[in-house]
Amino acid sequence: MKESTKEILMTVLGSDTTVTTEQVELVLGVLAGRELKEMTKEIEPYITLKEAAKRLGISTTTLWRWKVPGHQFGGHRRFRLSEIEEYLHSRELKERTQELREMRREDGAG
Repeated sequence: MKESTKEILMTVLGSDTTVTTEQVELVLGVLAGRELKEMTKEIEPYITLKEAAKRLGISTTTLWRWKVPGHQFGGHRRFRLSEIEEYLHSRELKERTQELREMRREDGAG
């Protein structure tokens, strides 16, 4: 049932959209008759890159260079603050920043 709900959401939102488990659970809850207000209290909102940068005190360019993971919605990229914060502590980001430092050194040496 969850997989077919996910397929329906992708059809409605567009095939290039990432459908999260939370979205599937939300739709299934609504279909089961649960109150929408009750279910959405716990769901973290999606924010723009600009909003994320402002809240974290980091420039949008920095977040873009760091390849912060996000979600596509109708051709627009959105982010969750908790996912960004998790990424900021990840090994993946450490590797990315090291890569960027090496690129800067090479550019400066040339």
